[in-house]
Amino acid sequence: MNNWEIALCDAGKFLLQICNHNLLLADAIHHGSGRKPILPASAALVVDEAYKLSETAREMFGTTLTAHDIQTLIRSLLPSVIHRQRLPL
Repeated sequence: MNNWEIALCDAGKFLLQICNHNLLLADAIHHGSGRKPILPASAALVVDEAYKLSETAREMFGTTLTAHDIQTLIRSLLPSVIHRQRLPL
């Protein structure tokens, strides 16, 4: 371990972690699914290529709905809405 690593490590916990946006999002997926994290616990995180983070996250986690998708959703919800309107308050 060199002096730089010693300065950044405190009792097995990293004080500073450097990763790129893809690795950060992959780690978030692991956390969200209950799997073991990819990145070690750290006090500070430096994200390389952070300007790509929002677009990459949108691509990985976003959903695109077409007009047909929305119409189908509305049709599936209508019976429930009509039923609730008939119930006394």
